[in-house]
Amino acid sequence: MGRKFMLWKTNKEQSGDYPVFVFHYSDFSSSRADMLKTEIIVSNSETQIQKVFAIELVDNIKKGWTQEAKVMRGERIISINDILEKGK
Repeated sequence: MGRKFMLWKTNKEQSGDYPVFVFHYSDFSSSRADMLKTEIIVSNSETQIQKVFAIELVDNIKKGWTQEAKVMRGERIISINDILEKGK
């Protein structure tokens, strides 16, 4: 079983044809009938996409990690709880 959570800035916001931010989630399990599940969420708001990312981590990682997960953002490390609190 493997899960990947990815968030990136497209750098194509000037074109107007693409979203500014993309969140992608993959969940692979060879024991399921549907082995690969994916989800893509797009947004033009950095605050909104960070909140989506934090909520997905909290909702989908149940063991093996602490609640105080950290996210690398440039040179700063942000607490998942801080992102969730900021979006309220």
